[in-house]
Amino acid sequence: MKKKTHDAFAREIARILHLDEDKVLLGARLPDFDNVVGVHRRSLHNPVVLALTTLVDPSVFVGCASHLFLDVFPTKIERLASFLRGLADGFGEA
Repeated sequence: MKKKTHDAFAREIARILHLDEDKVLLGARLPDFDNVVGVHRRSLHNPVVLALTTLVDPSVFVGCASHLFLDVFPTKIERLASFLRGLADGFGEA
């Protein structure tokens, strides 16, 4: 999954959940730091890192969870993002 896709998905999640976008983006980018400090998709792409982000901030946790979700389910994610955008817009009208 490309960085821009992780970022776009994290921004949508932050908007829908009314979270701090910067913190959600930080969490979404966190797992890819293993390109620098370890073996990609082994060092920071795991449940332990996800659990540790809960200690930092809920927004960082949501971003990290969104990154891992996209890595596990990469197909048709644009459709899901469009669905979530429409869902959030529908809630805004109520």
